This record gives sequence, structure tokens and C-alpha cells, in this order.
Amino acid sequence: MNLRAPTILLAVSIGLAHAQSFDPACSRRTAEDYVAITRTERAADYVRSLTGLNAFFYAGALAGIDQAFDRPREWGEGHLGYERRFGNDFASNIIGSSFQHGFALWFGEDDRYFPSNAHSFGERVGYAITSPLLARHSNGSRSLSKSALAGVAAAALIAEIWQPRSTSGIGYVGRTVGLTFAFRAGLDFAREFAPRALEGFVR
Repeated sequence: MNLRAPTILLAVSIGLAHAQSFDPACSRRTAEDYVAITRTERAADYVRSLTGLNAFFYAGALAGIDQAFDRPREWGEGHLGYERRFGNDFASNIIGSSFQHGFALWFGEDDRYFPSNAHSFGERVGYAITSPLLARHSNGSRSLSKSALAGVAAAALIAEIWQPRSTSGIGYVGRTVGLTFAFRAGLDFAREFAPRALEGFVR
């Protein structure tokens, strides 16, 4: 199978998704300057996660990966197969974001990304790639993000309702959860090392 088109699509999607999903306020504020999230900011972040270009390009990137590997095979190839995969990933994003933001409000968690104040490359990399699994609290401390885990897991489990036989089961759920967090870790890595460059895309 020709992987050139899906590979190009994936690269463009990741870049554009990140550029459009990055909140400029988060790039100007660092972890050390953290101020507790307000209800207005929560609402804006939720709307952005559903209707911002990042939602479309995020779904496009994941659909491109599955298209490249013809997964699930029942959805076929070509534009129709891609449309089905895109619809699947876009719907999953809506479900996951809705659950995650709801639980974040319930638990008092803030899953937004704020650049670190670390100076060494290793510390910054570690901070960035672990951030998708950590939530910040009103006092600035961080702990395991129950809302992020619940949101991603809920999206993967609910998507089982319409998954064909070849991609149903706990194995596919685990793969989806892992891929989602890996994708988020990649975006946070870019947010850590190129916040000013990316901020220009969202003004």
C-alpha cells in the first residue's frame, strides 16, 4: 500500500492541530505563574476542543494512520474508507472531550498545558511527555489526571458500539487509549519547545 499520502497527511495534521489547539494564554503563562482555571476558561477550552481546527486535524491524523494500515479492514480503502475512519475519530473526540471536561470540573482538575520552568533538556522532555497524564490543581500542584484517563477510556469504550468485528475488543480499546496519549505527548513536547512560534498561528 502507498503510505506517502497518509504520511504527509499525518505530518500536516499534527502541526496544524497543535497550532490551532494551543491557547495563547497558556504559552504566556508558565507552570510557576499558574493561576487556577475559571469556569469561563473551562467553557472556552471545552468549546475549543470540540469545534476548533484541532478537533478536525486530530481526527484527520488518526484516520490517516488507520487508513495507512487498512484498519478496520471492513471500512475499506479510498475516500469512503477515510471518511468512515475520520467520522469515527471525530465522534470519539467529542465523546472523550465531553467526559474529560465534565470530570475535570467535578474533580477540580485543570488539564491544560503550561510550559515548564526547567532549564535542562531532559527535565523539559520529561515534563512534556508526562503532562497528558497529569492534572494541575488550584494550588498549582499536579497529580494523576483522573479526568484525562476517564475521558480517553470512555471514548474508546463507547466507540466499541459501532466498531466492526476486526477492531472490537479490549485489545483495540487499549491501543486507542495508548495512541491518544502518545499523540498528546507529542503535542505537549512541541508546546514545550516551540510555544512562541506556535502562538503566532492562533492570533
